[in-house]
Amino acid sequence: MTFPYSYERVLKIVDNFGNMTWLGTPNDNLTLHGTDDKIGASRSFNLDGTHLTQTLVKYENRDNGSFYEEQTLEQVTLRGINVTLYSIMDTVSLNRSCNGTASTLKLSTKFCATNATVIKEFIYGYHKAAVMRVEEYLGGQKSTSCGAASESSSTAALAKTTGVVISGGHTSTFTSAITTGTVTSGGQTTTFTSVVPTSGASNASATSTSSSRAAADGLQVQSGNVGSLVIFFAGVFAWML
Repeated sequence: MTFPYSYERVLKIVDNFGNMTWLGTPNDNLTLHGTDDKIGASRSFNLDGTHLTQTLVKYENRDNGSFYEEQTLEQVTLRGINVTLYSIMDTVSLNRSCNGTASTLKLSTKFCATNATVIKEFIYGYHKAAVMRVEEYLGGQKSTSCGAASESSSTAALAKTTGVVISGGHTSTFTSAITTGTVTSGGQTTTFTSVVPTSGASNASATSTSSSRAAADGLQVQSGNVGSLVIFFAGVFAWML
């Protein structure tokens, strides 16, 4: 997800391993074991009646506008949906974009589960809520283009949306649609042009769709026991236990 806010402002919200408020876990529901932001530290918290523990395995906070955090999740059964899973990689990455006037946040998860489809939907919702909280904390502005983020252009740049999806031995190019709208900032209203998602081409297999949108948004879904889901703010990769 690309926010029309500086890297430094977003980093203040997402950079502490021991603070999960932006992920929906208040501080009084989290126990930190070890030193915050130090590899080897772990955090325990409750989520919908289930106790989870994550361990920090990588942490990089660079002055050049690049932040990366990676943790694992111990095997657990989520009570609400009765699915067992563990995560071999759960990451948060943040990068400066639009010449410093915006920043791009990406959440990515690789996991094994007894029901990959259900967990994909669960993580999708969990990550989506997290991104919405970050957006709300920052003031709720949405990014339509680098020009709009910097308020230096009356029109947004048209995103390029070309690519292919390969599934079941079939190759399909994905399509996009162009829409127009307005952005109001600083008392001025401007018109923008952007690309929004549509389904993949018809010659792809029935279990695959793909789409793309402006501001680095994207969606790709594949079904089956081994599936992947790349959502506009996150990547989810699943295997069956």
